[in-house]
This record gives sequence, C-alpha cells and structure tokens, in this order.
Amino acid sequence: MTTSEVTQITIAAILALTLIAVLWYAWQARRQAEELRKGLRSSVYASSITHTLMVDQTFVNSPELRPYFYDGQDITVADPNYLRAVAVAELLLDHFQSVLAYMEDFPKEWWPREGWAEYIKDSFANSPLLCTYLESVKHWYSDELTAVWEEGQKRRAEVLDNSSDR
Repeated sequence: MTTSEVTQITIAAILALTLIAVLWYAWQARRQAEELRKGLRSSVYASSITHTLMVDQTFVNSPELRPYFYDGQDITVADPNYLRAVAVAELLLDHFQSVLAYMEDFPKEWWPREGWAEYIKDSFANSPLLCTYLESVKHWYSDELTAVWEEGQKRRAEVLDNSSDR
C-alpha cells in the first residue's frame, strides 16, 4: 500500500468517526431538548394549577367578595370591601393573562382550551368590577385579554337584555 492510499484510508476513517460523533451528539441534543420541553410543560402546568388554586383560596378566605365576581353584583368605592375586591380583580386579570399566554405558547398541551376561554368570558360577563377595573388599566394587559373582555361584555349585555324582556 502506498503512502497516498494510507493517507486516504486514514482521512476516510477520521471522516467516518467524525460523522458518527456528530450524529451521536445530534441525537443526544434532540433527546435533551425533548426532556427540557417535558420539564417546561410540567412547570407551566404546575404554575397554572397554583394560580388557579390561589384564586379559589381567595374566595374561600373571603366569600363575601364572591358576589362581585360571580353574581353580577356591582360595588361602590364607599363599600368597605372595595379595596379588597379591586385587589382580587387584579389577581384574576393577572391569572387570566397568564392562562392566555400559556395557551398561546403551548397550544397542544393546554387543556381544555375552550373551557378556559369560556370561563374568562363568563368572568367578565358576571363581574362589572372586573370589567371596570380592566378598562382602567387596559394598557397593562394584552390585546388578547382585551378581546376576551369585549366578548364577555357582549355576553353580559345579552344576559341583561334577556332578563329585562321577562
């Protein structure tokens, strides 16, 4: 065998080993990326559940605020519960913003997408305070949340129209 042939065989062997190493590293990187995605999905799920339970706990601890968010009852600035109710409104809006962002960033993993959208619309339909507060701080929130708020207000108007027809 000539020196030239040995050199060619050596280069071919080095290229083959390099290709094998690159393919192995690519496979490892893909596997790690999948593990990271699973971890991120799990973290998002845990975060959303934590926020939801925090909202639930707020109404367990302060049931007197519930009518302002679920029964269509309005509240005045003079009401002794006003500041706490506004704080809960902000908590809910922040939660809704997070849910909408999660649904956008993880559309395949988010469940039940339609249920969440309906829950948020109903929240706006059932809470004049939530609508009023969002209107005053709309620039803090996304256009998507504002669009859902508008749908909720339409829903509220329909409910009010139907109840006045009776």
